Amino acid sequence: MELRKVASVLLCATVAWCTGCSKSVEGEGKKWDRNKEAALEMKVRYPAFATIVQTEVDSAADKMTSAQAESDDDAKIAKMDEANVALTKGVVGKLQRIDQKQKKIKKEIVTVTTKAKDEGDRLAAKTVASEATQALAAAKQKLDKGSEDASAAGMLLQIVDTDLTAVLKNIDRVGAKIRSNAAKTGKQTPPKATPGSKTGKTTPNAKTTPVTTATWKCQYCKNQNKASKVKCASCGAGKK
Repeated sequence: MELRKVASVLLCATVAWCTGCSKSVEGEGKKWDRNKEAALEMKVRYPAFATIVQTEVDSAADKMTSAQAESDDDAKIAKMDEANVALTKGVVGKLQRIDQKQKKIKKEIVTVTTKAKDEGDRLAAKTVASEATQALAAAKQKLDKGSEDASAAGMLLQIVDTDLTAVLKNIDRVGAKIRSNAAKTGKQTPPKATPGSKTGKTTPNAKTTPVTTATWKCQYCKNQNKASKVKCASCGAGKK
């Protein structure tokens, strides 16, 4: 009896999990709204590619309209998925990847330049930050130029994407090294302070030996004189 209950629970859990993971008309509809908004944002951000982006959005929208006409939910979901895929590839997809990489590079430039502590790391950070800044400027120049031809635009964006990928790898490598050095520096144990030293405070209960000054006693007047004196400060007798 117990075994049957366990099996029943497991079956229900499996069905629920599969149902939660499966695509739905509502889910694909929400995904479409997000994807379309993101695509139109690329159109505004990169106006040199606006014509191509709008063409891709319109083409994907036709697919979505065709999907909505399906009466069968499974067929509708499949076609809605195709429309979403169409909206996230091509020039739109390339622009989105490039946009993300540019943001990450800018963030890493700030990270490496602020994390670098010693002279070697600061020099490496300065060099890689300069190279990354130049690469971003070169990418912007290409993106501002753009192209109205889809094929030429795709090739141009592929070049920009490849260049930015190389920059990211380099700045990630330098950043990892700087973070590693910073972590090692943070783990170093500071030298233990000794009583009276400049690196720490004197332990309250520590016994200290009083500093004494050598003296000599005059055999005539019994006055105590400093060791450096050759005559008694009191009676003028010579030191013996």
